[in-house]
Amino acid sequence: MTFYRIMVPNAIPAVITVLLFSFVWQWNDSYYVSLFLSKVKVLSTSLMDMGVSLGEPDPVFQSMLLNTGVLLTTGPLIIMYLFVQRYFVESVERTGLVG
Repeated sequence: MTFYRIMVPNAIPAVITVLLFSFVWQWNDSYYVSLFLSKVKVLSTSLMDMGVSLGEPDPVFQSMLLNTGVLLTTGPLIIMYLFVQRYFVESVERTGLVG
């Protein structure tokens, strides 16, 4: 009973920090994606279906696709950090405490 009343509440910030780092590690991992999509050109196929790749590709459209991809990649990480920011900061603060 003492463990659940004292130790678990004190360990919550550390556990959440580990979960946050694990999520970021897995989210940014491109090894498995390269295994499954090494020979598939998803973007070029979808652009040909829309009729965009007729001739020279539009640099504005390519920039828009790049910016959208960056937003879709970093958006969930930022949203997750906003929700667990308090625990993350508390965990970092506790690393300097001794005794």
